[in-house]
Amino acid sequence: MRWIDTVISETAERLPGVAIGTRTTAGQRRTQRIARMTSRATLTGHTNVVQSLAWSPDSKVLASTGRDKTIKIWSPRTPQPLSTIAGLTRKIITAVAWSPDGKVLAWASHDGGIRVWNYRAGRLITTFGEESAAHHWLAWSPDGERLATAGWYPTLNIWDPHAGQLVAALAGASEHLTSGAWSPYGSLVASGSLDGTVNVWDPQSDQLVSTRPSAHQIECVAWSPDGAHLAAGGDNGDIEVWDARSGRHLADFYTPTPGGYPPMVHSVAWSPDSAYLAAGTGDAAVRVWDPSTAEILVTLYGHSDEVTTVAWSPDGKLLASGSLDGTVRLWGA
Repeated sequence: MRWIDTVISETAERLPGVAIGTRTTAGQRRTQRIARMTSRATLTGHTNVVQSLAWSPDSKVLASTGRDKTIKIWSPRTPQPLSTIAGLTRKIITAVAWSPDGKVLAWASHDGGIRVWNYRAGRLITTFGEESAAHHWLAWSPDGERLATAGWYPTLNIWDPHAGQLVAALAGASEHLTSGAWSPYGSLVASGSLDGTVNVWDPQSDQLVSTRPSAHQIECVAWSPDGAHLAAGGDNGDIEVWDARSGRHLADFYTPTPGGYPPMVHSVAWSPDSAYLAAGTGDAAVRVWDPSTAEILVTLYGHSDEVTTVAWSPDGKLLASGSLDGTVRLWGA
């Protein structure tokens, strides 16, 4: 089993910060570049907490959602938003996602609605959903034919966005879901729950494939782009990494705890080459790990409050973060 340039260790144990691979010379050069990341821009425009971030597939624009009930579209080249989508909901917009072809933007909110927006035409295509379901997370399947949502309900919901219909409600958690992640080819989808489980489903058969229990509440999950690993962050500052194929636990990465209680991990994101793992945490920091050494390569400070969301640009050049402080920051080498 391989990452792009990392060989997975078959003897990794459940130890704090255990490494799960070794890195080649090319990988070492990329690691040095990641370690030099600094702040590139601060994007201001939201008047409240930034909830979610999503890069367009071509990395040219970034979408952000906030508790100010707006979606803002940014260029990494300018500090002011290119456009703002507002007035379509009276509730917090919690999640946003680009379709794989970059033509359509979908978002979910606490009013239970899922809205699909034609980005180029600048118009709403459709709205669907259930008023009783407040959503936390939303993502397109890799083929663009389905949308998955998770929220204040114990099922992972799969939608047909073209018909606006719920096609599956995957039950398995005992408490509400906080997050989810599609596998790179869409053959599997994972969910994280406050009950401490990460469930993996086959969306074609609606069957539960595996359950990965944790000792803490799961706040976020992320599938590596190469399909090899599944990461989950929790309220105890721990990031757990599993082999996505075998389900075997590979490693734990812990955030430093100089103040005593570890900061919550709100968001995790793999780099596009699957070689690095970023996390946004409750101590207002963004951290990037090198899983091959279990080392934190860089800790990025700049936000004045908890970091709620992180997202790598698909070209790997920038890492975006959003915060309770209402700003979006861009980080790069």
